[in-house]
Amino acid sequence: MKSRKVIAIFVMFLAVLMILGIVYNKEIYTVTEKIKNEFYSISVKLKKESKETRNKLEKESNTTTIKQKNESNTTTIKQKNESSTTTTKQEKEPSKTTTKQEKEPSKTTTKQQNEENETGDEKTSENDTIRKLPDSIMSTVEYWKTIYPNMTIGVGLYSLDGTKGYEYNSKTLINSACTIKAAYALYVLQECERRGIDIWSTYLTYQEWHSDTEGSGDINLYGYYGAQYSIADLVSLLLQVSDNVAYNMLLDQFPLNEFYIYNSNIGGQNDWFKWGRATVEQRKNEWVAIGNYVNSDSWYSQVMREDLTGTQYAYFLQGMQNWHSYMQKSGWTEENPEYPAACEAAIIDDSYILIVLTEDYTDEIGHTDVLESIGGAVESFWYEKDGYIF
Repeated sequence: MKSRKVIAIFVMFLAVLMILGIVYNKEIYTVTEKIKNEFYSISVKLKKESKETRNKLEKESNTTTIKQKNESNTTTIKQKNESSTTTTKQEKEPSKTTTKQEKEPSKTTTKQQNEENETGDEKTSENDTIRKLPDSIMSTVEYWKTIYPNMTIGVGLYSLDGTKGYEYNSKTLINSACTIKAAYALYVLQECERRGIDIWSTYLTYQEWHSDTEGSGDINLYGYYGAQYSIADLVSLLLQVSDNVAYNMLLDQFPLNEFYIYNSNIGGQNDWFKWGRATVEQRKNEWVAIGNYVNSDSWYSQVMREDLTGTQYAYFLQGMQNWHSYMQKSGWTEENPEYPAACEAAIIDDSYILIVLTEDYTDEIGHTDVLESIGGAVESFWYEKDGYIF
């Protein structure tokens, strides 16, 4: 309104001046033009200020509206949350006494639940995992690492299906020595079944290139070139006395490359060497397959069970104080700077799989005393848990 009045006055004044300019002279007209321009500038400035003021008022009005709306929403949400919190609190805590009773029904009940978890309740999903070695077994491992500080050691204690257990250093590749022969025997027997080979009536001939004068076994001591051995005899010698000549003879008919294709498929050792290196985890996968085989109705399942039972050099058993049934394969080397190892894998009492792999390049010898000691520690743990070690 103010700007309109100013413009009206300006127009009237301008009209008067124009009349006077026309009547009098040109100078007055010039002065009039200056005044006109001045008034025009003032008019533009007033319009601009008016527009800014109007925009500011509109902005303040919108801000106030939004603020009121947000405050209203916040109040509504807060009331809703407080209502929900009150309801939840009432549901969770009908009374302090009830909550305490629910959390701690009794010390006896809690102890029983903990003991069930420790013993490996199959219904408890958290027990279907692989955990660290129990302290009692781990202390034995740590003791031997102080005695043999340069020894590499891996330990695994598993359920028969391999889904539950305890491990230490299970993914490190370690010289596996003759423990590879158990997985190889499994492959040979299954391959014979696949090909329809009768292991008792199929013979292989001992040739000069099969000899292994520095290796273990009976054929090298008592055999002669040209002698024939059935596949069943060779598998038995391979497992029972870890016969290296029997291993060489079987490799002629069941090549190493074909074995490793098979072994890779079951998650076992796959380094493609005759002895090679393996992890505890790979050995575990092999012995899960062995356990499944010897408990099946396959043609030669009982042959393998018998061959793995009563084998020589059962170091785990030597460290145990009681009699146990077992299926096992051990392997160790002495005074071998290129391949020092002491290893064993076993199924004991048809209850669990125990695997220990060690190597020590400094001492250049296999530490079988470590295998015995860990076997004893596992037995003590097994009895402590009444056989429910998982």
